[in-house]
Amino acid sequence: MRPWRWLCAGLLTAWVTASGGCAAARPPRSVIHLAPELQCISSKPLQVLGQPTGFQECANGLVHRAAKEDCPSLLPRKEPVQVTLAQALRRQVPEFPEDRVEVIVDECARDADCTAQPHGYCGTPIFDFATMCEYGCVKDSDCGEGQLCMCDDPVGYCVLAECTVDDDCPVNSTCAQYWPTPGCPPNGFACQSPRDECVVHSQCPESTDESIAVSFSVLCAFENGRRACSKGWCMH
Repeated sequence: MRPWRWLCAGLLTAWVTASGGCAAARPPRSVIHLAPELQCISSKPLQVLGQPTGFQECANGLVHRAAKEDCPSLLPRKEPVQVTLAQALRRQVPEFPEDRVEVIVDECARDADCTAQPHGYCGTPIFDFATMCEYGCVKDSDCGEGQLCMCDDPVGYCVLAECTVDDDCPVNSTCAQYWPTPGCPPNGFACQSPRDECVVHSQCPESTDESIAVSFSVLCAFENGRRACSKGWCMH
């Protein structure tokens, strides 16, 4: 080999060693062991509009993210939003006087009315009482730091995320859905932990406060870095 080639080879080796370069390798994933009822078995892909989303659902109901995929989008939909404020109020409170409906004005009638941000659509988020513009996502980069895009119909929405895909988590664990506050939207995603005691609401028993003879829904919530059964104070 000519001298200049020795020099170039030496410089390349030094660069790869110092910078990580092509020789850099991802740290090995740790291994954890979960209780059988918390493990993901028979995982099936979740689709929107017949298209893959990267999210999957296990036999026990746990939802996790196996791969990053752009979310399908139905927007903009041509049809107007069907539930108007007046219709919703009269449906839920039949005796509601019609002359009071005008005190609240619907924000939109169609997706095309929602243009302040990308992926806008007309929805009814407040107990179906009124229409409002909401703004979704189709990929993680549409969301803020520490969030991922959860695929949904008509478009995805941003949720908190301590992981973005199963490979971010230890072996035998998944990047799984959780609820920050029992019974309250939205959901979030974090790696499963050996300290988890549940992964879905159905794994939590009903609780009764005998002092007031009232039964509470007990839901699987994410508290102090683990999934645990907690009373559902925020029901919708």
